[in-house]
Amino acid sequence: MEHEVVSLMECLGAIPDPRKPRGVRHPFAGMLVIALVGLMARQADLTAIIYHFSLHWSTLGPRLGFKPWFGLPHPTTLSRLLARVPLALLQAAYQRWLAQLIADLPLVAAVDGKYPHQSRDSQGLPFGILTVFAHDLKLCLAQWVVSDHEAEPSVLKAQLEALFECYPNLKALTMDAIFAQRGLCQMLVDLKRGYMLRVKGN
Repeated sequence: MEHEVVSLMECLGAIPDPRKPRGVRHPFAGMLVIALVGLMARQADLTAIIYHFSLHWSTLGPRLGFKPWFGLPHPTTLSRLLARVPLALLQAAYQRWLAQLIADLPLVAAVDGKYPHQSRDSQGLPFGILTVFAHDLKLCLAQWVVSDHEAEPSVLKAQLEALFECYPNLKALTMDAIFAQRGLCQMLVDLKRGYMLRVKGN
């Protein structure tokens, strides 16, 4: 890898801090990293994420910009901050960081929707997540919220150009039968990308 890699902290730090400067105790990018590391460590909720961070406070705290005299952030503080950061900005920061790490690798990714039982929106309605996953690297390249299985092709089609702009080395997608639609396939051809579809008997 010959190009200079921008750190995840720098990518997250480029997101505008939604808080008012007065009374801010904890670093914005550091708070986002706490949440990300906690999720990577499979912590189930914000209380568990803060507890996990407390176990590594002496090492990670100073490196993430936390001041020892303010102590650990409260789970409610982290919750309020995350609620004010648009998901699209978090995804863009993550994709910017990831794309540069894998820029030299030719990619093939699978597109699939998942519908966890516990997923509910602000109105209590269930929703799914459409994921683009590079199996060889074991990396999630992108995710989008979908209302139901039937909405998956239209959501993917709306995001295709941005997906390939972010990952120009993404050469092909594999998908199940629901994506076997003329418009979507033609768009992939126009974008000079390959695709492989599983087609059912019906």
